[in-house]
Amino acid sequence: MSAKVVRVLMVCLWAATVSATPGVAQERGIHDPCLIREGETYVLFSTGGCIPMRRSTDLLTWGPAVDTLKEIPMWAKTAVPGTRGLWAPDISYFNDKYHLYYSVSTFGKNLSCIGL
Repeated sequence: MSAKVVRVLMVCLWAATVSATPGVAQERGIHDPCLIREGETYVLFSTGGCIPMRRSTDLLTWGPAVDTLKEIPMWAKTAVPGTRGLWAPDISYFNDKYHLYYSVSTFGKNLSCIGL
């Protein structure tokens, strides 16, 4: 296994337990992380709010989290009344486009959907 593959796997393990601001690790869980490489930059997406995103060029130092979406989409609020956040993102790259999938639901209800 190459050193780069090992580093990516370690980032996924790290993401389950910590969050980072530039140069400083802070104890705060990152849930449901997914990682993709864009050129020389790694982008990490996770559960929470409107899908927080962090960037790194070395898989060690991460920029601050910024929401991928400005707000929960209106279609999601209509389809799943009472939803308060988006979760379990996954990202893929195909047909020259990035495709970010995420879950929309409310706790304890049997109603949910997948966003793209």
